[in-house]
Amino acid sequence: MEYVYVSDGVYNKRGNIKEAEKIVELLANHFINHPERSVGIITFSINQQSVIEKKRRTYRKGTALQFDIGERQDYPRSK
Repeated sequence: MEYVYVSDGVYNKRGNIKEAEKIVELLANHFINHPERSVGIITFSINQQSVIEKKRRTYRKGTALQFDIGERQDYPRSK
């Protein structure tokens, strides 16, 4: 586990765009440097999960890097 401070991140409407961008940057670096390792991301809201997924799709379109975010199906979600 690692804590990464995002100095210009702003929490708004249950999401944080700058934080999502940083997460995608870290994911890209992870898959470039350690493609054999898995990685997990936990969010505190479905809205933030959606922001991260949108940023990931946008990032991927601009690069040849291929990485997908899957969702654990065996973990209970709160409603």
